[in-house]
Amino acid sequence: MRWTTRTAAASILCAAPALPGFTQAFNPVSDDDRANVEQDFGEKLRQVKKTRTTDDDRQLAIEMIEFAGKIPDSPGIRCLLYIEAIPLAAAGGDITAAVFAADRLGVIWPGHEATDPAALIPAAERAYRLANADERDRIAEPYLDLLLGAARRAELDDDLDQAIRLCRDANLVARKVESDRREHIEDTLARLSQASDDLNEIRQLSQAVQANPDNIQAARELIRLLVTRRDDPLAAAAFADNADDPDTAEALGHCNAGVVEASGPAALFVGDWYMALADNEEDDYARPMLAHALRWYDRFQAVYPREDALAKRVAMRIEVARARLDRIQEVRRAAQRGQWIDLIATMYKPAEHALGESIDLVNQEIVIDGGAFVMPVAPRGSYELRVRLTMHEQTPGLSLYLPVGEQKRAATFHYAINDNTMSAIEGVDEQDTRKTSANKPGRPVELVFQAADMPDGKLGLAMLIDGQESLKWVGSRSKVKANEEVRPPEELGRVIYFTCKGKATFHRIELRERG
Repeated sequence: MRWTTRTAAASILCAAPALPGFTQAFNPVSDDDRANVEQDFGEKLRQVKKTRTTDDDRQLAIEMIEFAGKIPDSPGIRCLLYIEAIPLAAAGGDITAAVFAADRLGVIWPGHEATDPAALIPAAERAYRLANADERDRIAEPYLDLLLGAARRAELDDDLDQAIRLCRDANLVARKVESDRREHIEDTLARLSQASDDLNEIRQLSQAVQANPDNIQAARELIRLLVTRRDDPLAAAAFADNADDPDTAEALGHCNAGVVEASGPAALFVGDWYMALADNEEDDYARPMLAHALRWYDRFQAVYPREDALAKRVAMRIEVARARLDRIQEVRRAAQRGQWIDLIATMYKPAEHALGESIDLVNQEIVIDGGAFVMPVAPRGSYELRVRLTMHEQTPGLSLYLPVGEQKRAATFHYAINDNTMSAIEGVDEQDTRKTSANKPGRPVELVFQAADMPDGKLGLAMLIDGQESLKWVGSRSKVKANEEVRPPEELGRVIYFTCKGKATFHRIELRERG
């Protein structure tokens, strides 16, 4: 079986650490499941574990993973197969297969100890170190997934020192194999280093205030850092009396009471407080402060009935906040241009972007059984969209609406198990673009959709499946229209719009803008 590099690590990479006792509380495996696995694989497992060679470990792991993919309605058996396959694949040096199995296990049994990326790092490091040059490049990407996944878990646990160590290891690997994630890893390392410095400063200031409760300057700086760096007004409120600042104490009190029931004056007061914080911060720290300010201003507008000078002032403040957020976003996008951006992790909010009842976000993967969802971004110029997904049944598949050029132009791709097409191109019959494919339900696939600005008003469109070109069109930009049957609702504006018929799991959705 061909394992798609970096498909598997979505849930491992972003899953939160297991809650104590959660693995024991939730157990999808029954005694019948164990008996079935014993009947089908018990003897093979015992034989493989007796041998000294590792190639048979890898072969059996792949056999078990493939078998698990054929029984989507037997979650307990699949869990047992993945649990056995993970160490076998790792022992056999097939880190991609091990990561894939751990990923699938994490979707069915969140929090199981076998899904912890740190457990696989030693085997991945050994396989990477012993591999020849060609094999090392292949092993590097899943090894990076494990390092970054473990770093993410360490960060969530506030173990920033461990997160930094793991990112430094990842940075060395990425530089060695010239991975396209080098810049992302370096940015992550810089962010973690800054977060570690901020945390150390918070600890020092906290100790200073505890040692001298009348240290007003330390208390005020501590509150600022807790709010702007940690987004933790509850912790900051503990030092409000030491700061001798009535306005800050009042704002923190309203923050901790919540925005939902806030009065108009309280909402206005907190909105202005967050705006003042944002005015004195660099963009990275100002961004969440501006977002909070907008939430509180929205509450003010919801409860303030009059159209007077105060209402106009708030409306202007909202415009100022949104304008700065737009500018920050433009700067971030310019800095990220040429890098792959994980849209699920950075932009997708289920309550706002899922259009249907049968859509869930599970371990940072979108699991859908018919319906539609959007990614709230409208790329400009040339770009690529990389989608890693698994279609779980023989269905009509996926339709993808991609904004290009002017406001109402969009490329429309259709991906199915057996064939693929493009539509809404003037003068081109959709059937004439049809290309057959030999994809299988239950098999992960990587799709790359490309839109390229070209000279003389031309546009290039293409779709690749697992690195192989399937669809391609080059022509006048003016011929690309918007497919009315799959376009997003008008009120959503310019967005990337996915329509899916049937069951599918979107492991990762990434965007790379070329300018």
